[in-house]
Amino acid sequence: MAKPWQPPTARINTKSRPFPEVVKDMRYCVWSINRLRPDPPGQDQRVTVWTLGSGFFVSPDVFLTCNHVMNSVEQPHQTGDKYQLVQKMSNGSANASPLFVPVLGTDLHLLPDRDAAIIQLRWEPKPYVALGYDDLEEGCEIGVAGYPLPQIVPAANGGQSLINFTYRVAL
Repeated sequence: MAKPWQPPTARINTKSRPFPEVVKDMRYCVWSINRLRPDPPGQDQRVTVWTLGSGFFVSPDVFLTCNHVMNSVEQPHQTGDKYQLVQKMSNGSANASPLFVPVLGTDLHLLPDRDAAIIQLRWEPKPYVALGYDDLEEGCEIGVAGYPLPQIVPAANGGQSLINFTYRVAL
């Protein structure tokens, strides 16, 4: 008798498993990234919030995304920027990380020549998918997962709300 599915709590196994099973588990390590920046600068009462893109945990406390997500030409990372990771679960609920202020070169590493950004997080370890170092042949099918195109809009309670916040996967 097959064991019932359980949400992952550690490394996600991607070897020899059907793609839909991997997708179901990936939901637990893929997060959307929000940036909060004082507006105007120098005060902490009012902030502008952006949804930047997506990334995923590659170890229990290391998060990988793209340099163009964290440090775009239009809106580069600035000292003092606060970030929050958010994910939407299949039941419609959302999980959010505590706000964090990464220090460039300590817990935020930007690698523009590889379009990569690595964030070391110091909060509860998360399920993760380990990086593979195998060579992929040109034209090989890959899967991508994330939260494309969410938007932040004013909410009725005076706060802010995410719309178009949908976990999506494509092959």
